[in-house]
Amino acid sequence: MVFDPLGKHLKDIVVPAYSPTCTTWGGKNFDIIFCASGIDRRPEANATDEGGHMYKYKPATAKGQPKFEFAG
Repeated sequence: MVFDPLGKHLKDIVVPAYSPTCTTWGGKNFDIIFCASGIDRRPEANATDEGGHMYKYKPATAKGQPKFEFAG
């Protein structure tokens, strides 16, 4: 889900995996969103689930920032 700074829901970014996780901004200009996904090992898992991959999404105008790394 994508939200503006005030918390308004702007859009959903859908990936073909049941369990997307660990989203982060990357790329030279922090203009690409990367998302990992796990393989769905549930007994009722969908046979078309494409988990176990990395996905990337390049928004038209949004950019992220480097992650904050605690120095202490």
